[in-house]
Amino acid sequence: METVDCFVGPIVSALANAFGCRAVSIAGSLVAGLFFAISHFSPNIDVMIFTYGVMGGRLLTLSVL
Repeated sequence: METVDCFVGPIVSALANAFGCRAVSIAGSLVAGLFFAISHFSPNIDVMIFTYGVMGGRLLTLSVL
């Protein structure tokens, strides 16, 4: 998780400067939750790894400013 925070940090910082911390946190939480919900319907483990781990995990970093 620490590596993902460092990787996505500059992107989150730019978004927070442009739109504000509250908007970025709310949007990140909502979109991450959407990907977590989509992972429930994944047909195989590869899709689950992508939706839950890659997309949901990276977008959840947006909510931790």
